[in-house]
Amino acid sequence: MSIRTITAIVLILAFGALLAFMAFNKSEPSEPIRLASADDCQTCHPEVYAEWKSNWHAKAWFDPLVRAPDQSDNFKKKDCVPCHAPRPIFEAGIGAGQRVVERQSNRQDGVDCVACHKLPTGGFAAANRNVTGDCGPRFHPSMATVDLCTPCHNQHNTVNEWRASDATLRGANCNHCHYPPVTRPGRNGGPPRTGRSHALRSWRSENLEMPALTIGSKIIEDEEPRAFAISLINDKTPHNVPADSRNRALDLVLTFYKAGGQAFSAADGARDFGQEPGTYRMRFRNPYRSEIGKKNTQIVSGSTVILKKEIPPDAVRARFALLYKLTPFTPDEEAIEIYSEEVSL
Repeated sequence: MSIRTITAIVLILAFGALLAFMAFNKSEPSEPIRLASADDCQTCHPEVYAEWKSNWHAKAWFDPLVRAPDQSDNFKKKDCVPCHAPRPIFEAGIGAGQRVVERQSNRQDGVDCVACHKLPTGGFAAANRNVTGDCGPRFHPSMATVDLCTPCHNQHNTVNEWRASDATLRGANCNHCHYPPVTRPGRNGGPPRTGRSHALRSWRSENLEMPALTIGSKIIEDEEPRAFAISLINDKTPHNVPADSRNRALDLVLTFYKAGGQAFSAADGARDFGQEPGTYRMRFRNPYRSEIGKKNTQIVSGSTVILKKEIPPDAVRARFALLYKLTPFTPDEEAIEIYSEEVSL
């Protein structure tokens, strides 16, 4: 056997050994771990889990207001179930005209991590690029669009209102206001990571620092009798106010007072339950579907409403307040006072 032949054999054997070594050491991608509920996500994402647990998405199934007789009536109204215990939204599709499908298990988790992130092809959708993890996260551009919120939150036209608003108000998506940026500790001693808070800011959350309305008032002296005017401008919110749920109400209450502190009684006679006090008031609300004949009085994004009333001759003081109510029947003293002001007349 010639030296050339022996050299060729050695090279072939060496190349074969190299291929075998590479094949043996090649790390094949493993299947993502199966996550069935939000609790399964807690180990790797404790901060995100805690944020989610504190918000009304996590409480969507047990929310007493949702279960009230005038709402879902303990979910006897089946149309309410899909949005309060949804299957993964990517299964049915997202965007305009899509609607989520209700799930049969883990309904106590409400709108959970699986509902918004799980992909039908396996793994989980992520808003950030270059993410890794045992659950098989993959960048999905829809996670940073309004389409993600549409299947549930357009049932009351909120997304349509957002699309119709001024582009300078709305930012890129709903995250602009409701999921602000947050920095969390890095994993395994790594550098801090930035993302979006899952605490879900809203007027119903503990943090009420939400952009809403520009509020103004003035005494009109050049009229006889004098008048007092209050203006509400929806120039900070890229949807109607109050938004989403039809049971929400926003009341503007104006009260005139005499020198002795006595309030002028309601000038428009008897009022519905939850609207009793005050001399004058305006209510902003999208009525229930069953309230046939009632107008939608929400403050449309970009619009202005004005309450202008004559000042009684013996009135010395005026007080007005903007009250956010979780139901139209909530009395004033149980409402969330968004703003109040007193004016000497």
